[in-house]
This record gives sequence, structure tokens and C-alpha cells, in this order.
Amino acid sequence: MSKKMENINVIFTFDGKDIAIQCSKRDQVKSICQKFAIKAETDLDSLLFLYAGNKVNFDLTIEAQAS
Repeated sequence: MSKKMENINVIFTFDGKDIAIQCSKRDQVKSICQKFAIKAETDLDSLLFLYAGNKVNFDLTIEAQAS
């Protein structure tokens, strides 16, 4: 039996624009942020990622970060 992956969109706001990155709830935050940096054509290390006013933890899954 195959398990369906639940895809979600993570929305980043950067330079006044919203940029959506499609991912799975089990993807690591760092991986999602790297995809964003590529799409935004900027260096990952030059960015600060916040969620609910706190710095994100790159080691967590997006599901754990959102909890």
C-alpha cells in the first residue's frame, strides 16, 4: 500500500512579493529555504528566515516547525 504524500505550499514574503514553494510536510526546513533562495535568485546565507516572529530551525521538518 502506498502512502500519499501531502503536498503543501510554503509562502515566503521577500521584497514585498509572495513566493510559493511546493513541498511535502516531511521536507526539512533547510531544503525548502534553499529552494526559495534559488527561486528568489539570492544567496541562502544572506537571508534570515522567520516564522511567527522567531528564527526558523533548519533541522526541523516544515510540519514540526509549524507546530
